[in-house]
Amino acid sequence: MQTDELVAPSMESSSSAPSRGAFPERVAFEVVPSERRRIEIEGRQIHYVDEGEGPPLLFVHKGTGSSPWRDVIVRLRERFRCVGLDVLGAGPPRVTEGAPLDLGALSRILGSFVRALDLSDITLVMHDLGGPVALGIAPSLHDRIRALIVTESFGWPLARGAPGLARMPGLARGRIRGLRAPGSSDDYLREVDRTLRTVLRDRPVLLVFGQESPTVKAGFPERWRERFPDAGLLLVEGSHHFPMVDAPDLVARAIKGWWREEVFAA
Repeated sequence: MQTDELVAPSMESSSSAPSRGAFPERVAFEVVPSERRRIEIEGRQIHYVDEGEGPPLLFVHKGTGSSPWRDVIVRLRERFRCVGLDVLGAGPPRVTEGAPLDLGALSRILGSFVRALDLSDITLVMHDLGGPVALGIAPSLHDRIRALIVTESFGWPLARGAPGLARMPGLARGRIRGLRAPGSSDDYLREVDRTLRTVLRDRPVLLVFGQESPTVKAGFPERWRERFPDAGLLLVEGSHHFPMVDAPDLVARAIKGWWREEVFAA
């Protein structure tokens, strides 16, 4: 895949109907590529999938877990090791024990997960709030991170009242109450932005966005390209917040081509 902007054709098959921003009903939490595994991190049970062999792709999302990536994982597992974890409060079963964890605490748990599985040479695959969570591990684990795939995500403080963003699933239903309040969340996101501009500034980046998503209307792809001018950009025509669900063939092909040309060849 070239680093020029690519606007995808319409949805590829009737089995991949656009989600239009809602969590797609066809991706049930209990339906996953293979048997879920468990690991104890800081006294908590973490569910994850670990499929295939090859360079590791680490799928991170805070909210829906690894399930939305199911159809992409089954297309990539012959070439990559696909690891997708259900960050606390996501996936099957939803974890509700204890007080809610902020982005920094979730990122710390993710870092412990990476160390426990001894993952290295990682391509982070981030969706929605999984971006800030995953990027938070970079200051201490940047030598394990090879590349970034950003799907409908961000890595900076969000402007108050940004138009349309309240319709993003991760920003709705009170899932990230702390993000809209001043204080530690803004400090955390400013540190994430600094990390992008420093220790991760030379990493290859692929951007994947839904053409109809409020993140596109809010200029997220342009903001990413301010930080990474050579980033590849895939816009999925007709898609909203779940382009990997709407067009898994297209997204998987883009990842394979970009990784071969921009990561492996680098």
